[in-house]
Amino acid sequence: MIIRRLRVRRFRKLVDQDFVCGPGLNVVRGPNDAGKSTLHLAFSAALFPSLPREVKSYGPWGEDHPGEILVEFESDGDTFRLRKDFAGRKIVLESSRETLEVPKLIEARIGELVGMSSVNLFRSTLHIGQWELSALDEGAQREIGSRLSRIVTGGDTDGVRVLSDLEKYIAEQEVGLTRPAKNPGPLKREHDELARLAELRSRLSGEVQDTERAAAERDRLAERCAEEDSQVRTDEALGEANRRLREVDQQCEVLSRRAEELQAGLAQADAASNELAAAVAEVESLEPAPDPAAAEALRAGVVREKLLQEAMDEAEEAARLVIGDRPGRSALASSAPRPAWAVFGLVAAGAAMAVGLTLLLTGHAYWGTATVLGGALLAVIIGFAAWASVTEGRYRERADAAEKTLAARRRDVEDAAETTRAQLMALGATSVADALGRAARAEEARQKRDAAQRVLEGLQRGRDREAITKELSQTLVNLGVARTVREDPELALKRLDPAAYQRLGGEAKQRREGLERMKRDLQRLEGRLAMQSRYSDLAAVEEQIAELEARAARRARQMNALRLARNVLDAAHRETVVSGKAVLEEHAGRYLRELSGGAYERLQVDEQTLAPRVWVGGPKEWADVEAREVGSAGVHQCYLALRLALVDVLYGDRKPPLFLDDPFLAYDADRQASAITCLQAIARDRQIFLFTCRDAYDAAADRLIVLGGGERVPAG
Repeated sequence: MIIRRLRVRRFRKLVDQDFVCGPGLNVVRGPNDAGKSTLHLAFSAALFPSLPREVKSYGPWGEDHPGEILVEFESDGDTFRLRKDFAGRKIVLESSRETLEVPKLIEARIGELVGMSSVNLFRSTLHIGQWELSALDEGAQREIGSRLSRIVTGGDTDGVRVLSDLEKYIAEQEVGLTRPAKNPGPLKREHDELARLAELRSRLSGEVQDTERAAAERDRLAERCAEEDSQVRTDEALGEANRRLREVDQQCEVLSRRAEELQAGLAQADAASNELAAAVAEVESLEPAPDPAAAEALRAGVVREKLLQEAMDEAEEAARLVIGDRPGRSALASSAPRPAWAVFGLVAAGAAMAVGLTLLLTGHAYWGTATVLGGALLAVIIGFAAWASVTEGRYRERADAAEKTLAARRRDVEDAAETTRAQLMALGATSVADALGRAARAEEARQKRDAAQRVLEGLQRGRDREAITKELSQTLVNLGVARTVREDPELALKRLDPAAYQRLGGEAKQRREGLERMKRDLQRLEGRLAMQSRYSDLAAVEEQIAELEARAARRARQMNALRLARNVLDAAHRETVVSGKAVLEEHAGRYLRELSGGAYERLQVDEQTLAPRVWVGGPKEWADVEAREVGSAGVHQCYLALRLALVDVLYGDRKPPLFLDDPFLAYDADRQASAITCLQAIARDRQIFLFTCRDAYDAAADRLIVLGGGERVPAG
């Protein structure tokens, strides 16, 4: 198988790169973090199936969606084109003879072309890392052992298949026993079912015990309910008798009080009738009496006359005050000038004063002073006369008004007196006192009559004396009946005093409440007991547990037999690996001589773990490689020789590419030269990819691929 081309898009660090490969030794060189490990991973991701969690890690850094890988290779005389779209989950394998798109078919076809379809086996043989030459996990050891067995036995895989089937069957049966599993196996399911049924049996047993306890509690409650119910009925009968006695006592009291009220009412009614008759007689004796309206009008007239008389007295007093307040008359007042002459005099006085001032100003002091004083005196005399005239006028106006008011008041008094005399004549009375006295006595008699009538009507309440007498008679009869019932000996013996009766009520209430609670509890217990019995369920669960335990015991015996058969077959299988081990040791010894330049010649492997031992001669003879009984370079050479031998033995005539991640880092110059010579020899028979960051292999490369710098074929 020769890989011709690899194109990688959006695969981790490789964004979009196309690599052309060739037969022989392909050296892939680049500095650290240039993408060598990513390219190495791309080959295995392209040729072998990947788990979903691995596919998610194929995307570019910081993204969850990977791209695709395209591989073109030659095998069996045909050219193949394999395309894997990880994001679209699509895979296509094309050749000149076929096109496959079903992943299972493509996986099987790649397995035929490569010589194996297990990525685990690929990483344990064809994929050789720098520091992982000794990394063979248990699964890889078993798979390598199976392949060796098939090689030694001539391709008879029945034993391997049976052993694999046994392993698979036992593993399927034991899924979930040691660690949690989403889909546990039969053993785990039976174990869980037994645990569930055991828990159910425990719960049902508890429910059955609860049912039995509930039945006993129900019987006890039923007995107590019967006792309490009897006591409650006794209390209720005694309480009812005392309530009846109290009702009769109240009835006797009410009837007795009613009889007394009726008797008193009859007596009061008779007295009220007598008072009414006397009042009616008195009213009749005062007839004819003054009309109340006329009497009221007379009373209002008298009051009006009195008020008018008081007003007239006040007017007379005011007139006397006005007359007594008249000012004295004088010669100036009697000779006071009239307003026109007063104005003329004041003008003349003013002119005289002006003349006097003029004389004073002109130097005539004597005549000027005399003229000014004369004008001033004239002005004073004229002013006093004018004031006296005004005061006299005002007095005359007040006196006239007082006389007019007094005359009006006298007329009002005379009119009121005349009206009163006319009213007395109309009433036939000799005086106001006589008329008002007769009217008051008549009104008082009428009021006494009306009051007596109201009292009598209130006592009778719309009934006559006969109806009241009849009610009194019936009340006395009912009172006698009630007293007879109260004095009944059977009822009287049950009478309790008020404190005992109150205590009986509280105790009866508590007893009834307790009885109701017990009845509710009894009803709940009856409901629980009326439900489906758990006895049958418990019996059914115990039967299931017995059946499941028997089945589990049979399965345990079967599993013990299968494990024994597996161990026997495995031992026989490992015996067959011994022959394959000899072939593996022969190839590994040849590679070890070439790699070490003859320093080591022979190599042995453990038939179970494939752990190598190298021949170092006396006195130790065989050195354990895993115990590092040889130098580090020798250890790496032993493991590399074993890996190369495994490739030869396991793949036979199939020549899949070999992928090396610079396994010669610990070699000195001589051993590195021997290793390169060995690789060149192997590269003549199969394609090799050597990933390195050093240029030490450039001269030996059939094709040099420099990451970031393209591919080229070295000269020579």
